[in-house]
Amino acid sequence: MPSFLRFISNCIIVSGLIMEPAVAHSISIDIQDSTQFLDALSRAEASGNSTKMVLRNSIKLDQSITIPNNVALIALKRSSIYISSQKSMILYGSMPLSNTPVFSGPGTVIFKNNSTTTISPIWFFVPNGNPDDDNHFQAFLDSVSESGLTGVIPPRFTAIIKNNLFLYGSGSISCSKNNNSPSMIVIDANFNTNSPSSPYWINLGINRRLGVESTWHGSITGCHFISKPYSQFNYALFIHSANGFSIRHNVFDWRNLHDNTIPMASIEGFNDSKWLVTPGVRSNGTISNNKIFHNQDNIGGEGFGINTAHNIEFSNNLVHGVGDDPIGAHGVDGLTIKNNVLFTTDGRILYDNSNNVVIKNNYIERIAGGRSKKYYSGGGYIWGGIDDGLSSYPTPTNILIDQNTIKIPAEISSSTYAIRLIGNRNATVINNVIINNSPNQKTLCISAEAQLYPKWEDPTGQDSDHIARPRNILIQGNNCRGNFPMSIGHSGNVSDLIGPFAFIRNKAKSYQIFAPNSKNDPIIPPKKERSLNRP
Repeated sequence: MPSFLRFISNCIIVSGLIMEPAVAHSISIDIQDSTQFLDALSRAEASGNSTKMVLRNSIKLDQSITIPNNVALIALKRSSIYISSQKSMILYGSMPLSNTPVFSGPGTVIFKNNSTTTISPIWFFVPNGNPDDDNHFQAFLDSVSESGLTGVIPPRFTAIIKNNLFLYGSGSISCSKNNNSPSMIVIDANFNTNSPSSPYWINLGINRRLGVESTWHGSITGCHFISKPYSQFNYALFIHSANGFSIRHNVFDWRNLHDNTIPMASIEGFNDSKWLVTPGVRSNGTISNNKIFHNQDNIGGEGFGINTAHNIEFSNNLVHGVGDDPIGAHGVDGLTIKNNVLFTTDGRILYDNSNNVVIKNNYIERIAGGRSKKYYSGGGYIWGGIDDGLSSYPTPTNILIDQNTIKIPAEISSSTYAIRLIGNRNATVINNVIINNSPNQKTLCISAEAQLYPKWEDPTGQDSDHIARPRNILIQGNNCRGNFPMSIGHSGNVSDLIGPFAFIRNKAKSYQIFAPNSKNDPIIPPKKERSLNRP
């Protein structure tokens, strides 16, 4: 039998929360102080007897320990366990816990051997808005991460956070609500002002800033994230490294932010060498059924973003009032964007440098700025091209844009593309509906075009002169209608439109087709429609 009293640097592991051992206790010991606690633990290890240790006072652990499975730890009211920095308590035995704080200190509690299936933040603190709430909440997240379990945040639990947080490993968070009273995580920090190199609020896949990567495999479900009016941050949830993760059924509500405190995305992920020395991985993730609310004009406040990733799905999300891209992807291989409802003052569904992309059954509408009440053109609604900074990534390849609905309101005062394919290869655009009610639209409803990107080097070698050229494009069964129907066709130099292009059974004002390698049947004039019901 291994030694049950182990000195472990950097962590404390506690296991066996809920259920007591089936074997009857042969020894019961009242614990008054730390010395007595360690002595009783040592004797329980040596004897192997079933032992109940009853904490009657608070104790402090300055060393890492393991509670074996023959020990039941009982913490009476007003008793607690303080775990020192860089120490841990690993619990294999049982420890019945109620809705009162038991653990404190900067060390870590780790639950093992199926001692519990969930972890509560109330075991660590009762939030009161004090600066220590940050440390207590991070201790809760450390326990969740190191144990590989789900932390369940109870209804009406509100944590006000002023510093960075970290979730990693197989740790998950689930928030519950009762009678429409959700648990809330509130940001009250000026990351951009007070710590310009620390703009990320909740960091996923890294256990500390400049620490070692610990790829995240968990989930965040059902939580309500809000901010104080003068908080400043770039990203709410930042994915440094994750594989097999999900972010579902959460609410991100930034409508009370002051107009000068504009954040970037609610969820974002890319490589930042200031935080993680080796590049992280973002793979096999689902971001679904979330709601994002902003009150922005035409700058800042994105919805979701992801860079340099594999197999990512955005589905069934609602984004309202963002001032930039509601969903933006850069360099993603295996990207699905489906069944989302997006209201944006400026921005688009973006899939730059991405391959194997499906954009299907989304609703996208431009709305007035939340503060200015003005309308902005935004430069497009669905856009796939080149990010000049991703020089080693190919132009968008293997693209399906299917059954999306785009609405351009009458108040838009300048031209904007609806669907824009820049240098796409093997792209199919079918059965989309674009309703244009603005008399100011002079650009195309659907455009397949070439464009020069001075910094871009095509890794496939097909385009060797920094020009992304479209190849193998099918545009079929689309309906460009509204009070002012738009046209479908090309833009750019004829010599750069490689093709082949096929334009089949589309409804639009006209075709503007001049590439030599194109074929089309006659355009079908669309019918004007007065309105479209929103989803």
